Amino acid sequence: MTSNKSILAYLALGIGVLALSFSAMFVRWADAPGPVTAFYRLFFSIFLLLPFFLRHAKSNLAIR
Repeated sequence: MTSNKSILAYLALGIGVLALSFSAMFVRWADAPGPVTAFYRLFFSIFLLLPFFLRHAKSNLAIR
């Protein structure tokens, strides 16, 4: 059971490293101003992280 969780953790770490390494190239290729790319990065990350936050907000009353 523990090895399953560690494999998932390493997989998530690897995906995160790949995403960070490719993001600089995509920003360069976009030819958009810095504030525009920053807005879209934050905009999409909100929707990716929102389900995890809502799941923890239901069980933890201190967040509300």
